[in-house]
Amino acid sequence: MPVGEFDARSHFDRGIELFGEYYESVDDVVLASATEEFRLAAAAEPGEINYWIALGYSLDSADDRPGALEVLRRAAQLDSTNSEVEVLILTLLAETGAESEAMDGARVAAARQGIDIAAIQKELEVDGLPVNAINVIRQGFIRARNFLWSWIQDEIDAAERRKEPDKLTESEQLDFNYALNEIRRELDSEQVPVVFQSLVPWAVRLGIGDDVFRGMVVASLTNAEQREVISAVDKHATLVDAWLDTPGDQPMTPTQAAFMYLLLAIEEMR
Repeated sequence: MPVGEFDARSHFDRGIELFGEYYESVDDVVLASATEEFRLAAAAEPGEINYWIALGYSLDSADDRPGALEVLRRAAQLDSTNSEVEVLILTLLAETGAESEAMDGARVAAARQGIDIAAIQKELEVDGLPVNAINVIRQGFIRARNFLWSWIQDEIDAAERRKEPDKLTESEQLDFNYALNEIRRELDSEQVPVVFQSLVPWAVRLGIGDDVFRGMVVASLTNAEQREVISAVDKHATLVDAWLDTPGDQPMTPTQAAFMYLLLAIEEMR
């Protein structure tokens, strides 16, 4: 990887991390630091649009609308089809008093995005609202700031993953815990034939339907544990397979499903 690319990504990730801190603290000093990191990322790799978008959004968050407008125009040069950038530029033009330019831009954007701007203007008239650029943009286009904040949140999660690849996001951890608890709730050991009852603890631990979560549990096993579960399952694999075939046209029970995923986990370990 070229040194410049590495530096750019490092600055971007740091800026994203700082922006997450700013969201929690609303500390302007933290926001200024995030902005500077985004500026360094864009300078190191000027062809990467996301660095310019992040810088523009950060400047907008700092109420530096002229600065945000200049930066987002740079982003638009890299990708003129990005609707979030296009709409935020129009919003900033309207907010900074460039009414004519904002309205002209809204007409062009509406034509490109298939928006009936005449209908929007009529709705504003009916509602007794001024038919100006900012109202046309708010009424007829996406809320660009909301979309970009959602994107920033996704980037915060992605940056955390790059720093700690095995770490789950908060929502993923909740899903993971739910998956484990669901097995414990639904697996009925009394349905399991006596001959391989000894596999129930392994089915509870590894019988997860989600491939990613199951893979995480598999990866957490020591080599000794993997050898132990492979050996235990192999002793009863034929009987387990036969038991899983018994429903016929009936759907598997949650208990049988857990054992099916246990067998899949074993294959993934080999």
